[in-house]
Amino acid sequence: MLLELVATRKGKASLGHTDEHRWLFPGGLPGAALHPLAVSARLVKLGIPGRIGRNTALMEIAATVPAAVLSDLLGLSVDGAVQWTALAGARGNVYATDVVRRSASASSFAPQRE
Repeated sequence: MLLELVATRKGKASLGHTDEHRWLFPGGLPGAALHPLAVSARLVKLGIPGRIGRNTALMEIAATVPAAVLSDLLGLSVDGAVQWTALAGARGNVYATDVVRRSASASSFAPQRE
């Protein structure tokens, strides 16, 4: 279904219309994506609660990365990222520990130089 959507998507712009765009859901301006509120309204009409899915995904990622990374990655304010991280019950050192462990295990498989 996703490949069919990509093959049949059309932009909504009446001026400067082009079907050459990178957006899965092209918007009303040439080269722009459909506005998030318009996507949300479409999902609601289909009975899909977008906010719940968004919050679940955000809670999951907030539990695994530090607030600074979450802020940069998703464009959230630092304060907002800190609140999400606190709600998820994440500890900031967990992410750093995981990165160090991954690096250590990757280097243990690397050939040793003499």
